[in-house]
Amino acid sequence: RWGALRLGYTEVPGDPLLRAAIAALHPGVEADDVIVWTGAEEPIFALVNVLLGPGDHLVAVVPTYQSHVSVARACGAEVDEVALEEGADGWSLDLDRVRAAIRPTTRAIAVAIPNNPTGWLPDRATLDALVAIAEEADAVLLADEVYRRLEHDPADALPAAAELSSRAVSVGAMAKAWGLAGLRIGWTVCRDRELNRRLCGFKGYTTICNASP
Repeated sequence: RWGALRLGYTEVPGDPLLRAAIAALHPGVEADDVIVWTGAEEPIFALVNVLLGPGDHLVAVVPTYQSHVSVARACGAEVDEVALEEGADGWSLDLDRVRAAIRPTTRAIAVAIPNNPTGWLPDRATLDALVAIAEEADAVLLADEVYRRLEHDPADALPAAAELSSRAVSVGAMAKAWGLAGLRIGWTVCRDRELNRRLCGFKGYTTICNASP
């Protein structure tokens, strides 16, 4: 394949073999549920722009990756931040505060799992509750999972949010767990095909496609 590689445009959603390989990391996910992007910043930018506009609302668990909040505000959306709480046993998330922040205009809940910079990793019950809150609000759970697979104890590893609900989008990348940021390969996993269609449409105004090498 390398010797016969064409340097023309490639598939907008990503190379079919790469999409299949990423899907294989996620039980219950098909290659058509995967879109390949240039790193993780591009899909976050695309997701926020597709989901949010003036009058819409985002709930962000903070601290978090800056673009979750800043891009949403740049789109004209309102943002409520729910801060992780530090205690004697580490960091925790008050789910009641997340529920209280939900509005009729809430379109997305953004959370980094595992969290950067605190290292907070929710237990399975907390992740399930976040998924349920998003489903009840008819909102998308934007799960930034770039640090997934770097858990100190593999027994603490959680399923990807997109494996649990079609209302969740999992963002991954080669940058952290694989240490290959220079490849500029990131992805979204989402079982909502209509949202994937809209994301691919938006990608036509950013990178269009990934580099064929």
